[in-house]
Amino acid sequence: MWRTLGAVLAAVAVAAALGLHVLAAGPHPQAPARAGAAPPLALGAELGTGFTYQGQLTKDGVAVTAGCDFVFGLWDEAGSGEPPAGGNQIGGDQALNGVGVVNGRFTATLNAGGEFGPAAFNGEARWLQIGVTCPGDAGATTLGPRQPITPAPYALAVPGSGYANVVVVAKSGGDYTSIQAALDGIGDASADNPYLVWIAPGVYAEAVTMKPFVDIEGAGQLATRITFTGSGANNTGTVVTASNTELRSLTVANTGGAAYAIAIYNNGTAPRLSNITAAASGDGNISAAVFNIAGAAPVIRDATLATNGAGFNHYTLYSINGTTTVTVHDSTITASGGATTNYGVMSTTSSTAVIYHSVLRGGTAAAYMLNGVGRIAGSLLEGGIVASGTGVFTCVGAYDQAFAALNGACQ
Repeated sequence: MWRTLGAVLAAVAVAAALGLHVLAAGPHPQAPARAGAAPPLALGAELGTGFTYQGQLTKDGVAVTAGCDFVFGLWDEAGSGEPPAGGNQIGGDQALNGVGVVNGRFTATLNAGGEFGPAAFNGEARWLQIGVTCPGDAGATTLGPRQPITPAPYALAVPGSGYANVVVVAKSGGDYTSIQAALDGIGDASADNPYLVWIAPGVYAEAVTMKPFVDIEGAGQLATRITFTGSGANNTGTVVTASNTELRSLTVANTGGAAYAIAIYNNGTAPRLSNITAAASGDGNISAAVFNIAGAAPVIRDATLATNGAGFNHYTLYSINGTTTVTVHDSTITASGGATTNYGVMSTTSSTAVIYHSVLRGGTAAAYMLNGVGRIAGSLLEGGIVASGTGVFTCVGAYDQAFAALNGACQ
């Protein structure tokens, strides 16, 4: 069975590594020159209307290797079902036959001939609808859901829409080679003057502290990776977030080597974490893919969060200390390998976890709530739940065979 993965990380099929490279009409807006910055990209002539789509294709859980025929269309709504229903198509279809898919991965250049029409990218939300036929298929399959086109394409394409300021980080040819150096070079970000730091494919071994009103976007979870080592205290991580920001379309990892391995650290902040992989493989005391403290209120969508390794306690989505509220949509949360405990979600001390349409897995328990409140709706819990102290879960449409074996079945 074909399924889509991209904005929706529920099952593997076509994964949009979008967010990169819409190279459409008009010049690429350059960031202001700064001391220490690498030379800006040499663009030369105008870039045309095409953009690159990178995807991953599997069928029945197996990566495809074949020459497949694709049909792409641009729509103004995400739609629902398979094939997706609802919304209006923008322009016409673009058919690409015999696209090489190797180990599930493929690349396609779209809209190079203006197939999606002159109003394709005008600043309004857009989604790609994808049809696919591979050798041996009885006919074409139109995949659902449609894949969202994220803001970076607009920023690189249309002057005056999206972001006014785009800074490119790349191993070579960008404005900077370091993510943190790019952030340090921004001194005027505000609600009226937001920035995008776009990160080209590659592995960036550095710790990153975000700034308000500066979004960070990668070239896709398979392409852009930020990784760093653990720390002796639970007050930092590979990425430290800020409020009024979004982190999207990349992987954040922490490889441990100290008492704490934290991939994404939210201290009183309320970032948006979208279309990401966050992984901590610690060998110390505590590992967390996303750590929330002191009133943090992140909103997480379409994410894969995981902890593993030889450490003692793996709390993949970990919230402590104060009125912390974490909201999760359409994500997979997994904890495994810890010598003592493995909780997919752990919330303590008056914190709240609200989780919709997700998968929670934990070797000890899928979720644990101590003196807090949890709400789980339409989700699969593999490993059950534990609620203690005044902790309580409310479950709607969530299911797990192990509820009866744990002290805190959903109310």
